[in-house]
Amino acid sequence: MDKKHLLRTGLAGLLFLFFTAGTSMAQEHTVRGTVTEAATGITLPGVNIQEVGTTRGAVTDSNGEYAITLSGPNASLRFSFVGFVTQTLEVAGRGVVNITLQADVATLQEMVVVGYGTQPKADVTGSVSVVNVENLERVSGHNVSRALQGQVSGVSVQGSGEPGAVPHVKIRGVGSFSNTEPLYVVDGVPIANYVGVSAGQYGGSDSRTGGITDLNPSDIESIQVLKDASAAAIYGSRGANGVIIITTKRGQAGDLKVNYEGSYGLQNIAYRWDLTNREQYQEINNLARQNAGMFLARGNNPNRDEYITDIDTDWQDAVFETGHITDHSLSLSGGTASSRYFASFNFFDQSGTMAGPPPHYTRYSVRLNADQEKGRFKFGQSVYYGHTEQVRLSSSQWEPPIIGTLIPIP
Repeated sequence: MDKKHLLRTGLAGLLFLFFTAGTSMAQEHTVRGTVTEAATGITLPGVNIQEVGTTRGAVTDSNGEYAITLSGPNASLRFSFVGFVTQTLEVAGRGVVNITLQADVATLQEMVVVGYGTQPKADVTGSVSVVNVENLERVSGHNVSRALQGQVSGVSVQGSGEPGAVPHVKIRGVGSFSNTEPLYVVDGVPIANYVGVSAGQYGGSDSRTGGITDLNPSDIESIQVLKDASAAAIYGSRGANGVIIITTKRGQAGDLKVNYEGSYGLQNIAYRWDLTNREQYQEINNLARQNAGMFLARGNNPNRDEYITDIDTDWQDAVFETGHITDHSLSLSGGTASSRYFASFNFFDQSGTMAGPPPHYTRYSVRLNADQEKGRFKFGQSVYYGHTEQVRLSSSQWEPPIIGTLIPIP
């Protein structure tokens, strides 16, 4: 083979390689874009982008931007990120492909608050229950503690029914002798469940007031109940009776949203005792005293001048009356990707079913939650102010229970 033939063969090979490479380069296609979150419009760093069917991939930077070279203009891109729904888009020859990812609600619901952070529910070794906040909106629970009743297994709620009174909440029974109440943590701040305890020696009404009762239930975003020692260990001895973690609502980026909730209701005694009249009571009282070898009471002895003939009062009719409940809540939320706010105003008023003057509870509350972001720094504020006014039933240790006095005892 002569040198001319070798030269022609070499030139043909180079030309073949050149045209092959040129064809391959001509088919490649570069795409750029930005990935954002649907709910807030915030850019998402660390999103994984992959060309379907190949090993080509990229990751969004701190600004949520990406750039990737594809094998062709008709390729498809798959976008995936933890906590968001994976999406696939066809490029269709475009040079810029922006996408908005939707939050994966099913995945987010599996996250629970434990201590100062969150954990996947499958990784929590202790017993943790998540309260369905949507159910709280369907019941007329104007108190956070009462709203837990029937929502979580192992949690019992008992209350006196007095306006403004703090119900007794027990998680898995009695955990200690001195205090059986769980610890309440609202937005990371532990709060006392009540102020003052005073019960009469005759079983008078409990004077537990304040604390968690003064919180507006409309502000609640989520509630978690930590039931055992391993889940509540971070709170020390204060969590011996369990911990109820409450997270309030925060603002979302977008236009101003105004939400109003209002309700009005009436209260009446559901059940009344069937009592004796004057004559029946006098007869029973006289028989009881005769059987005990005692003299008849002067007011019940028909042979005495003091014998009562003109009094026949049903004290239930005289004491019980119709009460009312009024609740108004107004909330404002909105903001931008870097600054968001949530503000709420609440007025709650409840009067009891006892006459002259009836027990009464009034609550005024204002909440302001704000969040700001500047680069990698995040700042947040939570401000809550509540003012309550309460007229209580008597709880003196020298007085018997008011309800007990309505039922005459022979």
